[in-house]
Amino acid sequence: MWNDVLYGLGGQGDLVAVALSQVGNVGGETYWRWYGFDERVDWCAIFVSWCANECGYLESGVVPSFAVCYVGEDWFKAREQWQDNTYTPNPGDIIFFDWDYPDEGGQDGIPNHVGIVERSKMASSTP
Repeated sequence: MWNDVLYGLGGQGDLVAVALSQVGNVGGETYWRWYGFDERVDWCAIFVSWCANECGYLESGVVPSFAVCYVGEDWFKAREQWQDNTYTPNPGDIIFFDWDYPDEGGQDGIPNHVGIVERSKMASSTP
């Protein structure tokens, strides 16, 4: 579960559409090579950056280019655009996760994963 780790973009449907157009990509090479890496790296943050770039959000400064989760977290927090876990996510929001790894001490307040909200049952007015 996420814990104080959500950034709301205000329902950017085009970000969702770009992300969905990439369903089926295996290994993320398209994204980590675009970012400048020569070999495979964890690419969740890079994927979010790639999608944002496709939407023009990097150039306009709406979303940063980031390859690791905590850099994205720091950027959004510095701009007071960070939401806590009482916020209801909307499609197009960028969501950060702090996984609960019991063998690694549990949640530590540092995000381990980032993604783009496709849909949210909490935000939906229909079942």
